[in-house]
Amino acid sequence: MTPLLYWYLKLKKRISKGIDDMHKTVLEYERAKNGLLQFFDCREDYHIKVVDKVQWKITVTDDIAFLCYWSDEKRRQDAVIAKKDGEPIIVRKKDHTLVVAIDCIKIAFVLDSKCEVRE
Repeated sequence: MTPLLYWYLKLKKRISKGIDDMHKTVLEYERAKNGLLQFFDCREDYHIKVVDKVQWKITVTDDIAFLCYWSDEKRRQDAVIAKKDGEPIIVRKKDHTLVVAIDCIKIAFVLDSKCEVRE
C-alpha cells in the first residue's frame, strides 16, 4: 500500500466517522426536542429556543399578543405569539412555560453536501 493510499483510506475513515457522529448528534437532538414537545403536550413541530434565566412578560395590544424577553433592559426582544383556534399558544407547566411565537432568528441549516445543486 502506498503512503498516499494509506492516508486517503485513513482520511476517508475519519470523514465517515464524522458523518456517523453528526448523525448521532442530530438524532439525539431530535429525541430530546420531541421529548420536550411531548412534555408540553404539543402535537406540532417547532424550532426550540431556550431562553433560560431571562426576564420576560406577555403583553397584548389590539388582539395581538407579544412575548417580550430580555437579560439586559437595553436588549429587549419582542416576538409575536402565534395563535391556535384564536387563542395565543402559551402552555404553562410547573416551573416552565412554553410560548410559540414568531421571532426574527438566524437558523443554522445542516444540509447534506451531496444534495447541493450547482448550476
